[in-house]
Amino acid sequence: MKGYFSGILFSLACLSSTLVTSAELDVRNGVLFGAAGIDVNGASYNVAFVDGSCISLFSGCDEPTDFFFHDRDQTEDANQALLEQVLIDTTEGMFDSDPGTTNGCYDTNSCWIVTPIQATVGNTFYSGLLRNNDETRTDSIGAGGSYSRDADYSLTVYRDRTFAVWSPVPVPGAFWLFGSAIIGIIGLVRNKGGF
Repeated sequence: MKGYFSGILFSLACLSSTLVTSAELDVRNGVLFGAAGIDVNGASYNVAFVDGSCISLFSGCDEPTDFFFHDRDQTEDANQALLEQVLIDTTEGMFDSDPGTTNGCYDTNSCWIVTPIQATVGNTFYSGLLRNNDETRTDSIGAGGSYSRDADYSLTVYRDRTFAVWSPVPVPGAFWLFGSAIIGIIGLVRNKGGF
């Protein structure tokens, strides 16, 4: 019976390992609009690079629930994952060497990617920042200052800034179904005195 249990655990490990994939870039006409399946500390996320204001993109940009990440460490980890998995040079585009190929950024030298993390006093928000530079300068990650919640980060105002809108990748239903089945089998085996 223990061999049977080992087989079940091996199957579960194989299934869970297939759920971890590399980020899939969302590229349209040579422009990077985001990515799916970004691994941030073992969890999988999607991101979209979007023009607009914090108010328009983050449900008013004034409540903790409006933001996906809530502290500097989380945002820095997410930004590091962007540098390593998304803002890279590929056959689809030179998203590291040419920051102007990221949606919302039209400056070929630098792209500031803004991830809001909390509302601050007045009409402002605090963010984590990722600066993707061209090959002549080093990229940087850090905390931002306070920015206007209604500032429009679009081509007409800022040529070198875009928002990162993050969301979790839902765990596939098949994984939950398979996991429930495994737990049921283990319970059945234990009831019969197999362990």
